Amino acid sequence: MIASATQWFSQHRQALTLAALLWCSPVAADELHALDTRFQALLPEAYASMNTDCPEAFSALVKLAPESVTGGRLACLVQQLPDTPIALLQAHADDLIANLLYHGLTGPLEALIAEPTIGNQPRLRAQLQFALFQHAVNHQHWQQLDQQRATLTRSYALTEQERRYLSLNHGRALQAQGRHRDAIAVYEGFDSGAPHYAHARLNLAIAYLRQDWWSDAHDVLNQLLDAQGHHDVSSEFYNRARMLLGLSQLQRGFYRNARQSFGAITLDSRYLGEAWRGIGLAALHQQDFASALNAFTRQLAADEHLTDGPFLLAYTYERDEQLAFAQLSYNEATLRYEARLNDLERKLTALAHAGWTPELPAPETQHLLERQYQVLTDIRQRLSDGADTRLQRSLSELAHDYRRALRAHYQQQLHREQTQLQSYLSQSQYGLATTYDH
Repeated sequence: MIASATQWFSQHRQALTLAALLWCSPVAADELHALDTRFQALLPEAYASMNTDCPEAFSALVKLAPESVTGGRLACLVQQLPDTPIALLQAHADDLIANLLYHGLTGPLEALIAEPTIGNQPRLRAQLQFALFQHAVNHQHWQQLDQQRATLTRSYALTEQERRYLSLNHGRALQAQGRHRDAIAVYEGFDSGAPHYAHARLNLAIAYLRQDWWSDAHDVLNQLLDAQGHHDVSSEFYNRARMLLGLSQLQRGFYRNARQSFGAITLDSRYLGEAWRGIGLAALHQQDFASALNAFTRQLAADEHLTDGPFLLAYTYERDEQLAFAQLSYNEATLRYEARLNDLERKLTALAHAGWTPELPAPETQHLLERQYQVLTDIRQRLSDGADTRLQRSLSELAHDYRRALRAHYQQQLHREQTQLQSYLSQSQYGLATTYDH
């Protein structure tokens, strides 16, 4: 049984801070890039072999929301690109890029860049090249990102906001490679008021924390929060900054400050459940059991999927020597964990028998992979009867590999959750037994 909140937090610190500190994808970046490379290589021949009827003009298609441009519409958009006048491409460049990047299509952009007429349009060419950079960011392919950044920095047609975006993600690439000091130098190069300045400061704080320079990180985060309203960012951005500051304060033992940071997170934030947990842990360490019980109760109400909630509530009752409530809460926690484990087992069994299908919700960060898989499915359904058998086989093999990747990483996510649930189930069962020994 856990002896103290400090020991519990020490054991679970990495899980608590991972979402706030890292940009990570459940699909390994190298695997994602390999699939993407094969996907882009097959697109030109595949689209040329499709049966499509295109009643809508390019100018109408490109204005639609990206999620509406699927199947035949997407095929028509791609097929019309080579014959679209430069003036139309210039007028609708942002919408075109948004549509293609939403579906993970960079091949059509690369084909446009290679056109001699595009070479005479420096701003349009820069926009298309910048879109390829954004795609590399989405795929977390840091080596490719650095190569593209080197090309783009020589372009005089980029806006200041685009140039700062290059720098921001250069820092991200350095951090992903563990080069935090180099990343710090990049982020410190952002002037106050520059585009993406607030994001650079938040990333700077993360880099400081990675170097264990927590005092510098706290200073940066507090300055950022003091300037709220002066930066063009969402309220959720500031909630993330508060969450990061609170977690670091909690880790360092600044419990009163941590409670203040967590308490400032807005009620509509996706971090609300985690904020209540942070308040509860800080209060628990201060032996303020009434506040801890209130916080853990609110954590359960805000986000019932946070695995530790039921256990923490029961454990706090036990620490406060409210043994009758502790027994009831440990019993309820046990029932919750058993129910969730049974649900996970059903999902894992379905995966083992049927494999991944679009009906199974994949982790949020895999949406791009899912969209590319859907493009593959649409292409295969619309291939002409005389399509090359080699092309059909290549598309089928690639679709199979996309399903395999989605299935494997969805399983990995479920197994991680299963391990956590089993741990808390065991602790709840043990806690229930110990309450009878008091």
